[in-house]
Amino acid sequence: MVRAINDMGQSNLVRCAAHSIQLSVNAGLRHNEVNELMNKLRKIVGYFNRSSTAQKELEDEQEKFGEKKSKLVQDCVTRWNSTFDMIQSILKHKNSVNSVISKNKKINKWFVASGDFKNMKDLIDVLEPFKVVTETLGGENYTTASIVHRLIKSLLNNVQVHTSDSNFITEVKTLISNDLKKRKELMGLVESKASALDPRYRNLKFLSTEQKQIVWKELEIELKKMVPEHVEKENEFYIPSESEMESEEEDSPPPKKFRSLMVDSDDDDEEDDKTLNPIIPNSPIDQLEAYKNLKTKIPYDQNPLIWWKENEIVYPIVSLLAKKYLSVVATSVPCERLFSEAGQVISQKRNRLSPDRVNQLLFLNSFFKSEEMAESLMVRQ
Repeated sequence: MVRAINDMGQSNLVRCAAHSIQLSVNAGLRHNEVNELMNKLRKIVGYFNRSSTAQKELEDEQEKFGEKKSKLVQDCVTRWNSTFDMIQSILKHKNSVNSVISKNKKINKWFVASGDFKNMKDLIDVLEPFKVVTETLGGENYTTASIVHRLIKSLLNNVQVHTSDSNFITEVKTLISNDLKKRKELMGLVESKASALDPRYRNLKFLSTEQKQIVWKELEIELKKMVPEHVEKENEFYIPSESEMESEEEDSPPPKKFRSLMVDSDDDDEEDDKTLNPIIPNSPIDQLEAYKNLKTKIPYDQNPLIWWKENEIVYPIVSLLAKKYLSVVATSVPCERLFSEAGQVISQKRNRLSPDRVNQLLFLNSFFKSEEMAESLMVRQ
């Protein structure tokens, strides 16, 4: 498989963005002090989760300190963001955890000092945006490939070192930042093309000038291959009406999370002139140029697929490229989610289902998960 990909070339290779981001997080977690602290926390969580007596003592202490009764979260190497969840769960119950540990001579060596809690809080501040980005990119009801570069830039901004940072958190940020920059460079042009064809991010302010030129040049070359030269009508123009340029909101990433991720990115593109281009040429290359220089402000919560649906009459050829690249998913999460659902459908008692029947069942499973469909069915009944 690896050889086949290498023979094909990596220009169209789409790496799982969430996996790449988690590998960068793991690079930071391999820091000696972090590794030592995580080993202690794993022992603490393992002690309470393996013993019902210890768990009962913990619940009694949680009630005593006014904390919500709950088990501590154990991290797992193959489960993204689980280390973040483990740290957070211990921080929420730090008083009850330390109270139980201090009363038991066998485990009092695991007592969490105030300095460790300070480092844990700093780690939470660094790792939380990575969890939000991972969850956002794992969605399947909105476009994800076009927001990869924008979100990675936001993460790189988040791990910038500040003078107020401790030596501990400075070293962790540096490890994560260096690794994430390397993985960002390994990404192909697919995500960049998707960003260019997303009207919200068509300015590509998160790419260098050279990278922008390469992306638009590649799109132009691809456009020429899609449309025979004799089809191009350079002197024909189309004047769209205002109603055709309007768009509506549809499914988008979780609004609150999405806004928090975008707040520190290049927001100066929000100041673009809101006037519409009065004349749009029909020539495919001219369409691409007109779209590139479009001066309409597109909100971040606007669904780009809806925008292209309403404007495909203006940019009919370019819209074909948009459909191609905006349909790309940024991570393998939707695929893995589908495999998990298939595992629930195909059981020992249902192991002779035909592939077609499995596809139909999975389709129905996805179809009936829609809230709108569920509501409409309830109305009909």
